[in-house]
Amino acid sequence: MAETQRDGQPVQDGIDDEAEALALAVDMAVEPSADDQERERERKHKSGVYVDPNARAQSGRYGKKDTVHMSVIQSGVRTKGTFTVLRGRLHASKAFYEYQLLEGGQPYRGGAWIREKDLRLEKRG
Repeated sequence: MAETQRDGQPVQDGIDDEAEALALAVDMAVEPSADDQERERERKHKSGVYVDPNARAQSGRYGKKDTVHMSVIQSGVRTKGTFTVLRGRLHASKAFYEYQLLEGGQPYRGGAWIREKDLRLEKRG
């Protein structure tokens, strides 16, 4: 015979009142042990990796007066633009460096900051 859905359900232990069910759940709750807390701390970091809280900030790839190039679109045509690094800074997110460039003695795009990943080294200044 086919088993009905009711037959497959687990039997309640006579808990009819919501307050009794809540009290039972609270009694069954277990405080995390020190061992469990240690495992949780380990999960937050990769195994074998130490993050130094006093690490030095990363440095930029290019220095002042270095000659760099990047792809530039002029009149709808992609060309190679050559620039001189005016200054660099670490972005506010501390995730990457960005640079202000000079093109023919004038600031490129009015002094706009260009991401390091868009630039390639032509020669050291």
